[in-house]
Amino acid sequence: MLDQNYQMMLKDLAVQCPQNIHMLSNCTIHHTPGCVYADSNLNHPLLNGVIGCTLQDTQVDQAVATITAHYRDNKLPHSWWVETSQEPSNLETALQKHGLNRIGELYGMSLSTNAISPIACPEELTVKKIDNITEFSQLICSVWGFSDQDIHLYTELMKNGPFIHFGGFINNQLVATSSLLIHNNAAFVYNTVTAEKHRKKGIATFITNILLQETKKQEIPFVSLTSSPEGLGICKRVGFHEVCRFHVYA
Repeated sequence: MLDQNYQMMLKDLAVQCPQNIHMLSNCTIHHTPGCVYADSNLNHPLLNGVIGCTLQDTQVDQAVATITAHYRDNKLPHSWWVETSQEPSNLETALQKHGLNRIGELYGMSLSTNAISPIACPEELTVKKIDNITEFSQLICSVWGFSDQDIHLYTELMKNGPFIHFGGFINNQLVATSSLLIHNNAAFVYNTVTAEKHRKKGIATFITNILLQETKKQEIPFVSLTSSPEGLGICKRVGFHEVCRFHVYA
């Protein structure tokens, strides 16, 4: 029973991960029965939309109609992040009727900081906390394919929240980023990106480990993040374990 409760706690933290980045930055949060959804005003579907879904089958049609109308009226692209064990059986069909299709699956990952150990730093890399959030946002937005006008909006989101931003530098050039959010005695990792020409060098693995060392130093017991399929290897190398999955519709 203890192991089961422990696993449920880790899963709950991972489910909070996509919610906290919206709730603790400068996003507008909306609530409707069975759903929480957020507006960042960025022209990207993954940064607007449903971040919490506990709908019953009987609530799905009304919720989907209400939420899709909200984003249509505000001319914002949006997505639905739904933890798979909580997904109503008729949700995918209802979303498809409104032009939203499943675009992928993301992984909720958690670990205990007791398991964290330092790793070797890649050659020529220096990692430090970042004060220049604009430069930080420029790299993230370029990697994620955001428009130039979104850089300012993303900068505002990141500087208004209680985030600690880290950058990886080679020859004084920012080549990698990651952000740490500490909330309610747990930590969450976001914004882990590496410039394309510096990938496959262990940089993302090392910078993630630096964030984990920071949480351990602050005596935070648990860390969670959301990973793409491409990032799973990095997460597992630094000690994360999969605790849930999300279907993403957009």
